[in-house]
Amino acid sequence: MSGPLISYVGNQLTFNSTSITGSGTSTAWTLTGGFINEAAPGYLYVTILPIDQFIGYVNRLNPLESDVAQFSLQRGVNNFTFYYKNSSQPRYCTVIENTYVVFDSYDDTQDTTLQASKTLCYGQIVPPFQMTDNLFLTLMISSSLYY
Repeated sequence: MSGPLISYVGNQLTFNSTSITGSGTSTAWTLTGGFINEAAPGYLYVTILPIDQFIGYVNRLNPLESDVAQFSLQRGVNNFTFYYKNSSQPRYCTVIENTYVVFDSYDDTQDTTLQASKTLCYGQIVPPFQMTDNLFLTLMISSSLYY
């Protein structure tokens, strides 16, 4: 049997059996985890890839398959085409110009657009260093005089 986990409290595990293979009874159970395509939708960690790795990954998707689509993003004179799957939760994403987050897939059985109520994100912006005065430089020169 396989299916999504409903709860695990103490020594009692409850799950929703969505597929059964074989027959009979069993006194010994083997529990396994991991990503299963049949898992109930929920929050999953999405790995952020550098843009070159992400493009290399999505360019390997076959646009002739029925669950692969494409979209284009135009930035200035450049036009980027991305392939993506529309049949599974995303596993990877990339960030373009600190503005756009592009995912490798979405599950069209759940939604056709990104829903704020079903999205959990965390981001951090680190401003670039800007020397606005020469105080730091003066301190470095002054401190070198004491050596």
